[in-house]
Amino acid sequence: MGDMKQHQPPLTIEEQIENLKSIGLVIKDEEYWRGTI
Repeated sequence: MGDMKQHQPPLTIEEQIENLKSIGLVIKDEEYWRGTI
């Protein structure tokens, strides 16, 4: 078998929000998202 894929470390909530915004998601209420993610 091939090599096992290395997983990325988990992102913080702030990093997740910034990542989603960087790929084009428009987040109108970041406080709501912080409690939802």
